[in-house]
Amino acid sequence: MNNEQQKYIGWEAVQTPIPRLRIGTDEGEHFLIPWHMISLIKADLSLKMVELHTVSGLLFSIVSRDSLQSLLSHLQVECVRAVFPADGVKIELRTPEVSGISE
Repeated sequence: MNNEQQKYIGWEAVQTPIPRLRIGTDEGEHFLIPWHMISLIKADLSLKMVELHTVSGLLFSIVSRDSLQSLLSHLQVECVRAVFPADGVKIELRTPEVSGISE
C-alpha cells in the first residue's frame, strides 16, 4: 500500500488505533477518553479512592469499599479498557471547581 492510499484508511483498517479508556458513571454517563488525555492518576493512602484527571478538566472519582490496588497497578501500565460502577464501587464525574482544585 502506498502513502497516498494510507491517507484514506478508516479506523477499522488501522493496525494501531489510539488506545482509549471507557468510563461509566453512577449517573449512567459513558465516556471514551484517549489515554494521552489522562493527565494525573491520584490515589489516597488507603487505596480505596482513585481519581483520574483529564487535560480537559474532567475528574473521575472512583471509590470502593475494598482496596483499588489492582486497578491502580493496571492503570499504571495503561492496560485498563473500561471502568464501571459495581457493587461496592462508585464512580462520580466531578469538575475542578466542585473538587476544590483551582487552575
